[in-house]
Amino acid sequence: MRHVHRLGTIRRHPDVVWTKDLDDITYLAGVQKGLLDHAISLIKPGGVVVFSNCSLEPDEGEDMILRYIEENLGKVELVPADRENRQGFETAITQEGFVAHAHPTFV
Repeated sequence: MRHVHRLGTIRRHPDVVWTKDLDDITYLAGVQKGLLDHAISLIKPGGVVVFSNCSLEPDEGEDMILRYIEENLGKVELVPADRENRQGFETAITQEGFVAHAHPTFV
């Protein structure tokens, strides 16, 4: 079973825009949340889970992570990507610490 809808690969798979709908995104966001739940259950207190995906949909990325943190206050925290120490990627990292969907150089 594929756990992604490939919206992050539109350039290579342009048909994905017409083959996926909101139900797919909602379902797969749930799968992503389940994977995150499981990953967090496997780490020791103070451990780190890096969440990364190729989706352009905030429901599967930033929005899901922010909701997850809100639902699990005190259990998990966001450790934002550090803009200052990522030479060459400073503009690719948002103020919130997420990696931007499209680096300005590539737009």
